[in-house]
Amino acid sequence: MTAVVSTVHILRSREDFEQWLRTQSEPAWLQEWRRHCWQSAEDQPGWPESRYTRLRGFQPEVYEVPTAWQVRPRPDWGLDPAYVWVVVRDDGLSVDPVPDRWAQALRVRRFREMVAAGDERLRRFWEDGPFLVDPAASRPSAYLNGLWTDGLWVEFLPADGASETPPALGIRIQRTLPQRALIFPIVVWAHPDSRGTLLVETESDDPEWTGLLMTGLQVFSGARSELNIQCIWNDAEESFDFIFHHARIERDARLSWATGWFGGRITQGRHHMRVTEPGAELSDVHVVFGHQRQHFDSQIFIQHTGPHTKSHVLMRGVMKDRARNVFYGLIRLEPVAQNADAYLQDHIMLLNPGAHSDSIPALEIEANQVRCGHSASVGEIDEEQLFYLQSRGLDEMTARKLIVEGFLAPAIEAIALEDVRARIRQGIDRKWAQ
Repeated sequence: MTAVVSTVHILRSREDFEQWLRTQSEPAWLQEWRRHCWQSAEDQPGWPESRYTRLRGFQPEVYEVPTAWQVRPRPDWGLDPAYVWVVVRDDGLSVDPVPDRWAQALRVRRFREMVAAGDERLRRFWEDGPFLVDPAASRPSAYLNGLWTDGLWVEFLPADGASETPPALGIRIQRTLPQRALIFPIVVWAHPDSRGTLLVETESDDPEWTGLLMTGLQVFSGARSELNIQCIWNDAEESFDFIFHHARIERDARLSWATGWFGGRITQGRHHMRVTEPGAELSDVHVVFGHQRQHFDSQIFIQHTGPHTKSHVLMRGVMKDRARNVFYGLIRLEPVAQNADAYLQDHIMLLNPGAHSDSIPALEIEANQVRCGHSASVGEIDEEQLFYLQSRGLDEMTARKLIVEGFLAPAIEAIALEDVRARIRQGIDRKWAQ
């Protein structure tokens, strides 16, 4: 077991970064890569902002990162036994053993284990590609690639029996300390003909804590694979979160991705899906609920680079109090994407005058034989619906909640897994009560 020696403010200065680097006892290639990523961050003009999103109150230099992580026994938090669990905390993590029934279909390794064992796959991943989160794209993406304390390498492999229950992996990111920066990348490989489910969720011991989270999923869906990914981002409501979802979907693969956006003071989500080869399909569902001063900034980019591909993006959200949602949605059909079928939807409901939403959908179509469209709306609760429900004996609060639930229902019902739909509903109930 490795003890946490100290913490360092690695986002404060190069001197602090080098001090942290000296504690890592790593091979030369990894330290060189970390310095490359640090320099990529320094080359950026600043943290990503726009005319719609300002990082007010953000002070990255105050957050601490441990010089090492403890490997801990898994806490007894009543986690769903249907999953193999990885529990990630600000100063350590625990990994369940894979049960025998999934031993041939699921592999989970920590980055630290791979480095210590001399596993060359990590080195080749960054030196030769195909990493999907480009460290030169932004300051958070550079830090995510280079300043992690640990990360996960997940592989779904084809099972011997076609009727076997697909493996299910749950990753719980539990914020247990205030004023901490958690930098945690996840790389997922769905090998050809594999099936599996991945659940990633965040929670905080105290919703009032401030913190910094940089995490991301880089997903490679191999030919004919079927992968369900469900993410529920529910960090402390004073935290600043930078979250990356990137995927490459190959021939005849099916990727179903659902995301619930609930936590964080300011949450930036960068969601880039590449639908690359014939028969590849993407179902992409987002549910967002903001209250108080929360700010959600989502960029969703769906890129079709192969013929006979499909994608459907659906976002539904509700903003109350002074919350704000910013949605940039782009579908791009490359010239080779003939016979592609793509659609983008974004619909937001505002519950009071102080709430706000900006929807900016766009299409870039360079193929000439496609089906492609988008729809977007921002509106308030229908007063006629509210009056009707109240006339049937419901009080105003109950009537409003019923209308909101009906508005979000198309997105929630599009989520493949019932347990995740239940988690999404629980997140909505918590927000409604606050």
